[in-house]
Amino acid sequence: MKLKNVSEGPRGVYVGGNDETKDVGTLLVLQPGATSEDVELSPSQLALARKTEWFDISGAGSRAKAD
Repeated sequence: MKLKNVSEGPRGVYVGGNDETKDVGTLLVLQPGATSEDVELSPSQLALARKTEWFDISGAGSRAKAD
């Protein structure tokens, strides 16, 4: 999936985590306007990233379902 930071400051999200093992993964920090492609988010991290409204999220990762 693709993430773009649409906020006015640097924002982060944990990528590559696993909800079943409680592994949060690695923190990815994006500067304002920056984009990262091929991001893998666990379902819980995807829900959290959407809730913050800090990111424009598009596409789907292999472990997270797109709405």
